[in-house]
Amino acid sequence: MQDRTYKGKFMKALVPAGTYAVCTNGMKMGKMIVTSQTTVKNSKGKLIATLKDKPTNFSCVWAGIIVAVVAAMLLALAATLGPLAALIIATIAGVLGSFTLGSMLCYFCLKGILWQPGSAHPNILISGNKALVHTAQITCTPLGFLPSSNIQLFFDKSVASRMATIFFLKNSLNILEGAAFGTGITGLGKIAAKVFTGVGGGLMGTTAAGLVTAGLMGGGYMIGHYIDILQDSSSTGLANWITAGDYDKYENSKKGNNEEKYIDKAEKGISNQPGDSEVIPPYTNQSRINTELNIGTQATGEVMKVSWGRVKADPTYRTGMPKSELNKLLSKYMKEVSAEVKLRNASLSKEMALKENILKSVKDFFIVNGACIGTNIAGQTAIKVLKTGVDKDMNKEISALSKIGIYEIKV
Repeated sequence: MQDRTYKGKFMKALVPAGTYAVCTNGMKMGKMIVTSQTTVKNSKGKLIATLKDKPTNFSCVWAGIIVAVVAAMLLALAATLGPLAALIIATIAGVLGSFTLGSMLCYFCLKGILWQPGSAHPNILISGNKALVHTAQITCTPLGFLPSSNIQLFFDKSVASRMATIFFLKNSLNILEGAAFGTGITGLGKIAAKVFTGVGGGLMGTTAAGLVTAGLMGGGYMIGHYIDILQDSSSTGLANWITAGDYDKYENSKKGNNEEKYIDKAEKGISNQPGDSEVIPPYTNQSRINTELNIGTQATGEVMKVSWGRVKADPTYRTGMPKSELNKLLSKYMKEVSAEVKLRNASLSKEMALKENILKSVKDFFIVNGACIGTNIAGQTAIKVLKTGVDKDMNKEISALSKIGIYEIKV
């Protein structure tokens, strides 16, 4: 954006009501509303904003991320849905959370936050408050500790809309990652618990669970790094294909001129996304295992066969012995064998469940992360295409700024 000069002195445009605003943590575009005064307008009859005025609500993404994490954890704990369904539902819940709880969070943040130093005209007071200038910005830190956002003003609707769409897509991907993170954390806890009980508990179970958890987290971190590279290279290739190479020109122009583009300046203050690689909750079809091993029922075929073998090996057994004595002896060994089979099958059940957990977790890992990777590539491609468009359209922003009517009049 170009600043205008008058006789060598720096001049800045004032900000009329209705000026567009974009927040890097926002899910939608905002507009400046003027409530601090009712008398001073620009040449087009729009009220001039002061330091007391703020833009409309942006719907903060952080509320959506928190909702997505919590929803994913609850859905994963319930274990009634597949991991992919849980991820989708948690992501949708997160987006809705941004537009509901996020609107409340944004309202309170905007109410208490101040414009950054340098956002006001040094010499123009309107109703006792300094007038805003077009370079005004707000740095917002939700709840006082979450990663900060940057709020900037725009004068051309198409440019502002593109910018808002970019951050909507980026923030929606953040919500998706939040849902995957919540699913992964719960899954990690479930796997650790299964390993703990599968090994037999105690110190050995704790050690095994700790080693498995550390291994999964370390492996997830390493895999996540390569997933990021895959997503970036794939989205860059698609963006260049869609824009006929303009995205590479956009990136190269930044390197050649050693300067940040407009979109990059707007992104300052935005947090990094969570990693893409998460552990998916384990799944055990215990009813199927019980059926296979006859757990909860008497394994009559096996029990009867083994019991008869022991009866015949018993020193009291003889051919032609009274039926009542034979049944008593058989009953004794059937109870004995049934108890042994039950203990053996319970041990096999744990081993099978642990094996099934691992195999199902690996399968779910690829399913869910495949969905995450595909969504991220699509989202990042759209963002890069829009970035190229914003850079091309910045002349519209400069033109819009020159037409706002910077000279105020009293009416």
